[in-house]
Formats: sequence, structure tokens, C-alpha cells
Amino acid sequence: MRFFTFLSLIAVMHTFSTFGQSSIKPVLSQNCYRKWAAFFEEHGVYTVVDTFYEDVVVTIRKGENSDCFYGRVWVIKGKIDQIRIKFEDGTYTDFVKKYKYDKPAGITNGISTPRVTMDDEIINILFVMNIKPKRKSYARAPDPEPVPENR
Repeated sequence: MRFFTFLSLIAVMHTFSTFGQSSIKPVLSQNCYRKWAAFFEEHGVYTVVDTFYEDVVVTIRKGENSDCFYGRVWVIKGKIDQIRIKFEDGTYTDFVKKYKYDKPAGITNGISTPRVTMDDEIINILFVMNIKPKRKSYARAPDPEPVPENR
């Protein structure tokens, strides 16, 4: 009886050790910022020039979480100026944050350089209206089908 109990205990311990060493790795969540960044990478972006932009996306990230909102910005000398966030009723309000570093955000590939707030939020502006159409890809040939033996 003791031997059976001992074998059962070893089997249970082996089971737990196997589950404890799972090869499953956490998958990074596809938050709205990551989805947009991947979309920008896939499509490419037209150059962002100095002017007023409506319907930009303002991203606010903290840790693995992100929120994306519509907004408006002025781009002056290649830098972001006057960010405004859009309310659901279509009106706008100034987006006022205190940043850790007093350096204006530049723009690379349609996405502003990140700015970090005093609350450790990361702010980016995405110029979604400057996204290029999806790039053409080659037409793939199908895999060969087996030839019937009756031919």
C-alpha cells in the first residue's frame, strides 16, 4: 500500500512539474497603438508637412495598455504643436499634459516621437490620413494538386 501511495505521489509531482514548466509564453497584447504601428509599417506613409491636421489619432500608453482618440494638431517646422482631443459630440478641447522633457515631438514615418508625461504616460500622434494604400504583393501560385491515376 505504501508503495502505491509513493508512486501516486511521484506521478502527481511529475504532473505539476510538467505544468509548471509550460512552454507557453505571454503574448503581447494587441493594443490600439500596436495595431496602428503595424498598419503604418505595412502600408507606409506619405511625408507629414507643416500644416493643420484633423483626424489624427492621439495615443496614450501606460505599461501594456493604450487608449486611442481622435484629435487635431498643428505641425510647425516638423514638430507637433497644439494638440486637441475630440469629444464624442464632435467638439474639441486642448490636450494639456506636463512632460518630463521639454523637447517638442518630431515626426518619423507618420508617427510622432514619443513624449513621456509626469505620470509616465507615453503620448504619440499618428497621422492616419497620410497612410499610403496597401502595397501590391505578388500573386501566389497554388500548390500542385495530385494527378489522377486514371489518365
